[in-house]
Amino acid sequence: EGYAELKEFEKSYQFQQRYISIHDSIYTEESNQKINELQTLYETEKKDKQIAVQALTIENQRNTQYFLIALAILLIFLGAVLWNRYQLKIKTNRLLDAKNRELAQLNATKDKLFAVVAHDLKNPLSAFRSITQSLSENVLNVSKEEIDYFIRQLNQSANQLFDLLQNLLNWAVSQIGKLPFQPENLNVRTIVEETLNLLKINAEAKNQSLIANIPEAIQVRADRQMLRTILRNL
Repeated sequence: EGYAELKEFEKSYQFQQRYISIHDSIYTEESNQKINELQTLYETEKKDKQIAVQALTIENQRNTQYFLIALAILLIFLGAVLWNRYQLKIKTNRLLDAKNRELAQLNATKDKLFAVVAHDLKNPLSAFRSITQSLSENVLNVSKEEIDYFIRQLNQSANQLFDLLQNLLNWAVSQIGKLPFQPENLNVRTIVEETLNLLKINAEAKNQSLIANIPEAIQVRADRQMLRTILRNL
């Protein structure tokens, strides 16, 4: 401006150019500095946002993992409960099947017991009936010797009936598994003759003879009551 007032326009122009150059340079430097500051601020905010997003992502992943772990534990627990109920159901069904089989076996044993009792009681009771019938029909014509004979027969039949009932009771107990097995050395002929005596009266009423054709020396090792039951059924 001084050179312009002095009319030295050339120098004034040169200083004007220098001014413009320096001004542009300063402006450019300030602009660049502001741009750099803005860039730095942008990068910083961008990184902060990225960190925040990353932290949120990590938190979401952690929450997802916790949820999946909790869901897995819940599924395992439910699976264990269902498995336990399934096993309990199987065990209950097996127990029911066992009880049903046991009940069916008891019913079959009961029916078998009734059949055996009816069969085994028939002979001694028939003997009682035959003797009492003979006495009632011939009471006036019966001698003292015959009365003594009939009394002995009645006593024998009563003893046999008592033994039979005892054997039947033991047999019934054995069917439910509560009769102890007590094996001993036994003479077969003796046991067979005891069994035949149960049928002797009825056999004599039919003019039949029961003979135990068994050698005296034959021995067996068995439970006495069980062997009697077997022979009686035979």
